[in-house]
Amino acid sequence: MPNIKINNKTITAASTDTILMAAKQAGIHIPTMCWLKEMKPSTSCMVCVVQDIISGKILPACSALVHDGMNIETDNAEVHQMRKSALELLLSEHNGDCEAPCQRVCPAEMDIPRMNRLLSESRFDEAIMVVKQTIALPAVLGYICPAPCENACRRKDIDQSVAICKLKRSAAEEHLLSWKTVTPELKSTNNKKVAVIGAGPAGLASAYYLAIEGFTCHLYDRNKQPGGALRASIPEEVLPKSVLDKEIAIIQSLGVEFFNEKTITTGDISSKSSIYDFIVCTTGGETTIDYTLFERTEFSQIDEIAIYKINNCFVFVPKPLATKTKMAVRAVAVGRKTSEWITEFVENQGVSKKVKPFNSVYKRISEKERIEFLKEAKNHSARNSTIEKSQGFTREQTCIEADRCLHCDCRKKDNCRLCELSTEYKANQRTYTLPTSKNVEKITDHPQIIFEYLKCIKCGICIQTALNEGDKTGFAFDGRGFDIQVKISLDRDIRDAIDKSALHCAKNCPTGAISIKKQ
Repeated sequence: MPNIKINNKTITAASTDTILMAAKQAGIHIPTMCWLKEMKPSTSCMVCVVQDIISGKILPACSALVHDGMNIETDNAEVHQMRKSALELLLSEHNGDCEAPCQRVCPAEMDIPRMNRLLSESRFDEAIMVVKQTIALPAVLGYICPAPCENACRRKDIDQSVAICKLKRSAAEEHLLSWKTVTPELKSTNNKKVAVIGAGPAGLASAYYLAIEGFTCHLYDRNKQPGGALRASIPEEVLPKSVLDKEIAIIQSLGVEFFNEKTITTGDISSKSSIYDFIVCTTGGETTIDYTLFERTEFSQIDEIAIYKINNCFVFVPKPLATKTKMAVRAVAVGRKTSEWITEFVENQGVSKKVKPFNSVYKRISEKERIEFLKEAKNHSARNSTIEKSQGFTREQTCIEADRCLHCDCRKKDNCRLCELSTEYKANQRTYTLPTSKNVEKITDHPQIIFEYLKCIKCGICIQTALNEGDKTGFAFDGRGFDIQVKISLDRDIRDAIDKSALHCAKNCPTGAISIKKQ
């Protein structure tokens, strides 16, 4: 049996083993994308390349067999660059949005397409849970948010943007009617106490998510009632106070205690440091607290949050919002992120800078592509408008408007190998560009899956999957060289050609080229 070295580790392997198999048996990780254990290696993506130090050759680990005396390195500078280049070549032909444009520009990072899909099916309870993953005050924002997401909506390239803000408001107002039965799952108490200073949108959001994470949370505010500028600066006809009160009641129901008419000074912070593990200051620029008197720590690696220490208490101070961007939705986002930073601090004793995930971005929809994008919209009509601007949608109107969504996001954005590896290797989608770009083409006729040609990396996994499952005339390669494409065999109807293997094809696809329709 051959004896080889992988990363200076001596390994005995079978002569029929590939380098990848030998590495896996030794617990050594080599990234793969177009490889699956039960499939024949296609050697199409070249992401699994390694280097034989003796010969200097770059080898595909998924197909290259071991031989005696091999000395393999799995991740030196040359291998890293080869993998990055391989990914960038794949990305040059891979076209589509990882995140929908509406979600990319949403200050709260809400998963808008997923909300739309659920509302389209009248699944209001599930839709509001998606919204509240990132927005603690969805009903309030449904009235006052300037909706930057709608300016980015791709439906705008065809007729008018989807009424996203009103859809969110509709889901939220339904929730206000049944919030006592539709509640978030609370984590067990972690025995950590937090004081949140300032009950404006940022403080309310921070308290909401901290309570969900198991913190004992007290909210202090100088005013008679919580809400900050939401209550003091917005007229009743724009934002009914009853809506604000109901959303505050939901936060209170999670166990958050409110202490109103309590102006917190620098001295108060010092005295409260013996009671609380954390103090969160969400007072923005209007504060009576002098942070220069506290010990500034190095626990934060990001500009958005400063962390101070008083005794054994840590004081979290989010960066004040710029005047021009002082929207309530941004404040709500800061509140949520602050709760995430505190949760991270408890787990890791610090707040680290996150790696920005790779995000493929598609161009504007051309006139020729409109029909392809509209395939995923059940409603091809123009935007639904209410008689008065301030008026919301009925349940029926909500479903009809949600049906206008083009669903231009990738349904596999959370488990796409191409996206994961492009993030890891910092691949650039624009390193290699084609002289002419192809137009989007979607096959949506199948009841279970959607097939998008421009997201396909031509690995052939779907072809092998279909054959293994008994769909003998399923997917097949068509064309030659750079023009090769995966297509339905003999131009058959996808509903007949991919009958038995549809879900497995979607599961095995390393990108969002084949995805499951319903989440």
